[in-house]
Amino acid sequence: MSVAVLIFAILPPCVAENINPTNYTRSVVSIFAYFDAEHAKQNPKYDGNLGTAWFLNSDRIIVTATHVIDGTTITSTNWTEVIFRQESVSGEPVRKEANEARLVARLGPPMESASILELKRSFTNAIPLSVNSTPLTKGDSVVSVAYPNKRLRFATGQFLGTVPTNAKEEKLAGLALFELADGNQRDALDHGSSGGPILDKYGQVVGVISALLYIGEISFGDKTVKYTASWGNPNMSAIPTDLSNNFFAPKK
Repeated sequence: MSVAVLIFAILPPCVAENINPTNYTRSVVSIFAYFDAEHAKQNPKYDGNLGTAWFLNSDRIIVTATHVIDGTTITSTNWTEVIFRQESVSGEPVRKEANEARLVARLGPPMESASILELKRSFTNAIPLSVNSTPLTKGDSVVSVAYPNKRLRFATGQFLGTVPTNAKEEKLAGLALFELADGNQRDALDHGSSGGPILDKYGQVVGVISALLYIGEISFGDKTVKYTASWGNPNMSAIPTDLSNNFFAPKK
């Protein structure tokens, strides 16, 4: 999963851990996209890809991780069916509906990126999120909102830094690193979380979930950063949003 960092406005100060989750249940959805014919043959046990998406400045524009729609029927030329789900904070199903979407743009590092999709019909009562494209500082508090395993979950944590573009691990080059958890529950981020937004202390999007890290290390230059899935180490990578300011900036 990858995360995209975005920033553009200043709101009254608050603590990320104290963000009211209820305010964001209508901003984020579980998204399902059907496989194209080739990938359907390669994955006979599954019908498509599952992930998370969020509304950007409109009830017809959503953002998700590119790998959520890779191998699916979503293209930039045709409208194709997608399925959306939403839950309440208590986990009760609130909404499930089909819509049609098409690809608008892909943004981010070459190996991991975020995709912007346009919906054919407005998603009624959606509350779009805004973004913050100002670079984060190490230790900044963040909150994630996502649908791991089709369940709405929130996790809190902090920004650790950005992987240099010259890192030996090309897939992580240029991505941001975060550590996130829901108390002692380490499964707050799992399959289906990809594409979910990471929010800063002002409630603005600073990342798009793209990859979970388990055990390994990142090397760049003469520096090596080890990581595990335990608290105190990177456990997620993200797509830095300062690479895509021009697109995410509010339209005048």
